[in-house]
Amino acid sequence: LKIANDHRSTISKLNAERGSSQDEKTIHRIKSLSLKTLHTLAEIVPTLYGNISDDKNRAAGNVIITLMGYLKDRSEYNLSWAGVSAIFLLNLIKHGYSTKSLKKEIFEIFYDNNFFYMDFIAFDKWKQILDNMMTTEKSNFTELVRNVGKSLQSHATMVFVSKEQENLLRARNIKRMSFVILSGEVDQYLPILPTIQELLFEALKLSHAHCVYEQVFTCMRVLMLRISTQRLSSFWPVIISELMRIFGFGGRVASEPGLILSACKFFDLAVLSGCEQFKLYEWIFIKDYFNSL
Repeated sequence: LKIANDHRSTISKLNAERGSSQDEKTIHRIKSLSLKTLHTLAEIVPTLYGNISDDKNRAAGNVIITLMGYLKDRSEYNLSWAGVSAIFLLNLIKHGYSTKSLKKEIFEIFYDNNFFYMDFIAFDKWKQILDNMMTTEKSNFTELVRNVGKSLQSHATMVFVSKEQENLLRARNIKRMSFVILSGEVDQYLPILPTIQELLFEALKLSHAHCVYEQVFTCMRVLMLRISTQRLSSFWPVIISELMRIFGFGGRVASEPGLILSACKFFDLAVLSGCEQFKLYEWIFIKDYFNSL
């Protein structure tokens, strides 16, 4: 791990001083060697600790400190190392390393504003890591939902935060909740669905909070993938009304491109899913071309 870390530091220095094609080749070669080293360790070390030590948590202590350094660094040049480190951490968890001792560090990373700045490898591994955190300790998801609720409360509780920053915080919290739900199994979070519904509807009542509305539709897409469609019947009246507003049924189409795109993504998934309840409203948005001739 020290070798891999030294390689990363060397690449950082070369990136700052690069000036020729030879430097580019050197950076690529060192980066490849560093990532291969880390990936090999990610496959070997968790199994090794499991075989040679009864106290896995104590044996892996020094390794975890180094891994957290990689995982907390959300800079662009560190993306590849962060992805392989997520594999390493997941393998340690799979081999019996307790996440309770890592709860603080993992949630610090999860609540970082740049958490979602990751590659596809890290995205998949973090889904499994967080699902493990939520299933081994049920209160973790309850705490997450509580944080979403607190952020949706009046901005009077956030005296030194601007309206824009406040809405951005709300949007990020809803996005985190969506990510955790996506990480779970179908109907895993069904018992808490009424609370989730209440939070989403409360978010839609906020004024001029377009980034929040975007994440509400992202969460709705996740719910369609992770909750049985018949359980979502109570969502449709409000969501359909919101779609109609965004698509201009009230006389003017929404002017925010991000919000329109998020609504279109949800509408696309709703159509393709063949949801029976959505079909009751589908005619509002889709007309048969030949019947209109």
